Amino acid sequence: MQQVIEFFQKLFLVESWPPRWYCGKWTDFHGWLYILSDLAIWAAYFAIPLLLIRFLSQKKGIPLPSVFLLFGAFILLCGMTHFMDAIIFWWPAYRLSALIRFFTAVVSWATVFALFKFFPIALSLRTSEELEEENRKRQESEQMFKNLLEATPDALVIVNQEGNIELVNKQCENVFGYAKEELIGQKVEMLIPNSFIAEQNGHRNSFFANPKIHSLEGNLELGGLRKNGQGFPVEISLSPLQTESKLLVSAAIRDVTMRKEAEVKLKQFNEKLDQKNKELEQFVYVASHDLQEPIRTINSFVNLYKSEFGDTQSDEAIEYLQFIQGAGERAQQLIVDLLDYSKLERNRKLAKVNLNKIIDNVKSDLAVKIADKKAEIRVGNLPTLQGYETGLRLLFQNLISNAIKFARDGFGPLVEISSKEGDNEWEFSVKDNGIGFSEEFKEKVFVIFKRLHPKSKYEGTGIGLAHCRKIVELHNGRIWADSVPGEGSTFYFTISTNLNEEEA
Repeated sequence: MQQVIEFFQKLFLVESWPPRWYCGKWTDFHGWLYILSDLAIWAAYFAIPLLLIRFLSQKKGIPLPSVFLLFGAFILLCGMTHFMDAIIFWWPAYRLSALIRFFTAVVSWATVFALFKFFPIALSLRTSEELEEENRKRQESEQMFKNLLEATPDALVIVNQEGNIELVNKQCENVFGYAKEELIGQKVEMLIPNSFIAEQNGHRNSFFANPKIHSLEGNLELGGLRKNGQGFPVEISLSPLQTESKLLVSAAIRDVTMRKEAEVKLKQFNEKLDQKNKELEQFVYVASHDLQEPIRTINSFVNLYKSEFGDTQSDEAIEYLQFIQGAGERAQQLIVDLLDYSKLERNRKLAKVNLNKIIDNVKSDLAVKIADKKAEIRVGNLPTLQGYETGLRLLFQNLISNAIKFARDGFGPLVEISSKEGDNEWEFSVKDNGIGFSEEFKEKVFVIFKRLHPKSKYEGTGIGLAHCRKIVELHNGRIWADSVPGEGSTFYFTISTNLNEEEA
């Protein structure tokens, strides 16, 4: 310890050693070569830390700047050892030289440990080639984004949280009438009528509070403002756009002027159509009432005449009276069927309909006909679905009644009803073993008043299958038939599972 104290007390004393010029046999050339080389090394080592300090002061964000400072100190101390070697030629301060070398050793190892810590970070630093490749890919991505932006059919406006426009596409110029340069950096409110600004600001604030894709449409009345001051209706879809430094909102704006005009025209057309339908219903009601009254009168007088004078009339006269009465009854039934057909679209109300119960009710209504014809009705497990109960009952009643009516002579009618579930619909089939019909009549059987057989052989007005088609269409379905003459027919129809009250 005494030696250490003595070392620092005599740190600058040089009496113990002669200057280096006097140690050994130095020639002038050898001595000055040594001195100038050490001074040159010292000068270079002194300049390097200065450059490092300037680099750190101008280049911000350098990882682990303390490593650079430590490395600069190491270089500076290394230079000082060379400086002392040159000075010792005249001033033999060997104690001071030893102390500087000690500090140089300490800083040298500290630098080694610092570089070891810095090594993984240094490996992660990209080379100039890697930076160029990254820059190239970034430019490609930016160009692709711009191409997508321009290819979008809607006007796109990208806005920051303060409501400033940062980017727009060409379609935005077409819709609003501004050039891109006029929009970039401006407030988005310049594209919005005054009456909508407060509402729009509320939408933007709520979006940044909870950024997610959503549309501002439907019942919301949103408006845009063109450069010429003209307002127009729009629909807006908002999407979050996260960049490296901030969150933006991308607004896709669609001009719905033509659609709104079409909606107004459609509403006006529907109102006129509804008025026409009401007038037509009134006409049908009045016409049917006025037509049924004289037919009832004819039938009443025919019955009265038969009861009063039937015994005095010839068989031929009685037959004529029956023809008149039959024609009147058919005319009356035809009027009733027409009224039922016109009422199919009125008073519709969707409900859960159990089709198995519907079939049970139809079988009960047709019990006399079923027993008379010795018919057999086979029913699979039918679904419960959303539909119009009255219409579905009439649909199955017409198909089952027809299957029984058009039975083959000598064969008891067999009717098989089944169903299967498809995509967004149920498909049903009603199969019989009746007389069938030819391929050419597959579409004609559904035409109103179209009959395939004479009235004398099969009763009816030719409107039953037209009823069926209309009922199926009211359920967003379709109906068709397959048949082989003499073997029977199968009627197929579908019922949509996507019916809603608006369609009702």
